[in-house]
Amino acid sequence: MCHPMFQELMQRSGGLDADGRIIVGSEVVLFEHLLWMINDQINGAGSMEELVDFYCC
Repeated sequence: MCHPMFQELMQRSGGLDADGRIIVGSEVVLFEHLLWMINDQINGAGSMEELVDFYCC
Protein backbone atom coordinates (compact mmCIF):
# COMPACT_ATOMS: atom_id res chain seq x y z
CA MET A 1 0.00 0.00 0.00
CA CYS A 2 3.02 2.27 0.22
CA HIS A 3 3.87 1.90 -3.47
CA PRO A 4 3.48 5.26 -5.29
CA MET A 5 1.32 3.72 -8.04
CA PHE A 6 -1.15 2.29 -5.51
CA GLN A 7 -1.20 5.59 -3.60
CA GLU A 8 -1.96 7.52 -6.81
CA LEU A 9 -4.75 5.11 -7.78
CA MET A 10 -6.27 5.35 -4.32
CA GLN A 11 -6.17 9.16 -4.38
CA ARG A 12 -7.71 9.39 -7.86
CA SER A 13 -10.40 6.77 -7.52
CA GLY A 14 -11.45 6.64 -3.90
CA GLY A 15 -9.53 7.44 -0.76
CA LEU A 16 -10.69 6.49 2.72
CA ASP A 17 -14.25 5.90 3.87
CA ALA A 18 -15.70 7.10 7.19
CA ASP A 19 -14.32 4.00 8.96
CA GLY A 20 -10.79 4.53 7.58
CA ARG A 21 -11.01 1.69 5.03
CA ILE A 22 -9.26 2.17 1.71
CA ILE A 23 -11.55 2.67 -1.30
CA VAL A 24 -10.21 1.99 -4.81
CA GLY A 25 -12.46 2.25 -7.86
CA SER A 26 -11.11 -0.25 -10.37
CA GLU A 27 -12.18 -3.38 -12.20
CA VAL A 28 -11.26 -6.45 -10.12
CA VAL A 29 -9.15 -8.12 -12.79
CA LEU A 30 -7.29 -4.90 -13.56
CA PHE A 31 -6.68 -4.26 -9.87
CA GLU A 32 -5.28 -7.78 -9.44
CA HIS A 33 -3.00 -7.14 -12.40
CA LEU A 34 -1.84 -3.87 -10.85
CA LEU A 35 -1.00 -5.67 -7.60
CA TRP A 36 0.90 -8.33 -9.56
CA MET A 37 2.90 -5.64 -11.35
CA ILE A 38 3.72 -3.86 -8.10
CA ASN A 39 4.66 -7.14 -6.42
CA ASP A 40 6.98 -8.19 -9.22
CA GLN A 41 8.31 -4.64 -9.66
CA ILE A 42 8.11 -4.74 -13.43
CA ASN A 43 10.06 -1.89 -14.99
CA GLY A 44 9.35 -0.17 -18.28
CA ALA A 45 5.60 -0.76 -18.24
CA GLY A 46 4.87 2.89 -19.00
CA SER A 47 4.64 5.91 -16.80
CA MET A 48 2.87 5.75 -13.46
CA GLU A 49 0.30 8.30 -14.63
CA GLU A 50 -0.56 6.29 -17.77
CA LEU A 51 -1.00 3.11 -15.75
CA VAL A 52 -3.17 4.79 -13.10
CA ASP A 53 -5.33 6.34 -15.83
CA PHE A 54 -5.77 2.87 -17.33
CA TYR A 55 -6.75 1.23 -14.02
CA CYS A 56 -9.01 4.01 -12.69
CA CYS A 57 -12.75 3.63 -13.24
